[in-house]
Amino acid sequence: MPDDVIDALDGRLPPGNSLPVRFSSCTGPANPPQTFDTEGPYHGAADTWLLTDGSKRTYVLKYAVYTDPPRDVLHAMPPGFNRNGRDVVTCHVMHDGRDVTVLGILTPGRGN
Repeated sequence: MPDDVIDALDGRLPPGNSLPVRFSSCTGPANPPQTFDTEGPYHGAADTWLLTDGSKRTYVLKYAVYTDPPRDVLHAMPPGFNRNGRDVVTCHVMHDGRDVTVLGILTPGRGN
């Protein structure tokens, strides 16, 4: 999502154009919140989820796989992500009634 859209909306997506998603059981070296609520665009596969706690932080999804067999990959890992030195946050989310393990980066709040 373009930064100017986020800025214009004070860190929120336009009403009626977002999908709420809760990430839970989160772990990582940066001590992320265990659970956080987000919103992302309705259409397309969202890579960036805005936290709804007012912090203007984002969770940038880099990899997603169903937790239980079959371990179908929903979002392929970009080349080099596992070697980029960033603090990775691992969470769980429900998709079509199945548990999904996701890996991503929890960014600092914009303007903080």
